[in-house]
Amino acid sequence: MEKYYEKKARLNGEERFCKCNALISRYNPENLCQLCMEKDKKENKAAVKEAQKHVQRYANKASKRESSRRRLQHK
Repeated sequence: MEKYYEKKARLNGEERFCKCNALISRYNPENLCQLCMEKDKKENKAAVKEAQKHVQRYANKASKRESSRRRLQHK
């Protein structure tokens, strides 16, 4: 029920403010302004890329270890 009343208040024109103190349009269902949403999206993309780098490094190290073990076993 709480979401119902929040939506009703938003559509009736209750003023809402973003974390950057910008006024949010009543047609925007999010709690962030468009600029903050884009900023968060860019930050999330950067974090995902960084995580992928770490995973790739770990995978490369693991495959190198595995290949060196195989070479030692065949000798």
